[in-house]
Amino acid sequence: MLEPQEQERALPEDSIMVRNVDDFDFSLPSHPQAIMEGLRSLRSNPKLSDVTLLVGGHEFPCHRSILALCSHYFNAMFTGDFIESISAHVELKEVDPVVMETLIDFAYTGKITINQGNVEALIRTSNQLHFPTIRKVCSRYLRQQMDATNCLGICEFGENHGCPEVSSKAWAFLQENFEAVSAVYNCVWCPARTKGWAPSDFATALPGSKEPELPVTVFGDPPEPRAGPLLTLPLL
Repeated sequence: MLEPQEQERALPEDSIMVRNVDDFDFSLPSHPQAIMEGLRSLRSNPKLSDVTLLVGGHEFPCHRSILALCSHYFNAMFTGDFIESISAHVELKEVDPVVMETLIDFAYTGKITINQGNVEALIRTSNQLHFPTIRKVCSRYLRQQMDATNCLGICEFGENHGCPEVSSKAWAFLQENFEAVSAVYNCVWCPARTKGWAPSDFATALPGSKEPELPVTVFGDPPEPRAGPLLTLPLL
């Protein structure tokens, strides 16, 4: 680490200095990123973090201000008149520690990897802890991954987890690709809105589609999948 005198001689290349009469304005664009990286490296030091989250037997030292900036849940917790606002340890129940670590890493880095294995848990926990950016990104991921083999599971997932933009996109996909979807399953499983429908009902509800050939069964709950992976997302 440079001594103060050396730091003064070695200003970063992206620094900006403007002289205006008696004022000397200095700007360092890389400073915010450097601060975030520094906070991330320092949060493991209990003397420099101000709260420790207890999640499923794991401890996560953090900074209240960082969590509050990324999560409405933590913002309300730490700025309101709650005991958690001054507690050194805050326990979170019914939260997966692996997902919590992912969310904390995002809060400090702005980076996250979403895949088929974690999207369900991420969107559920981001709803629970009110991480709006993560929820939006997961929603976009689900909409981009949609195909004939998973649109039904995604539609049900969106309805069960308060993601109308996801379920609407899945429902629209089903309307446009009904024959392809029914061919995958040799049956049709749709959300509760279709429970009790007869095969002929689909021709009316799904514009441009013809009455599906029998046998077609409409389920209010997801059917048992065929042998082998049919869905790229798990049925919920």
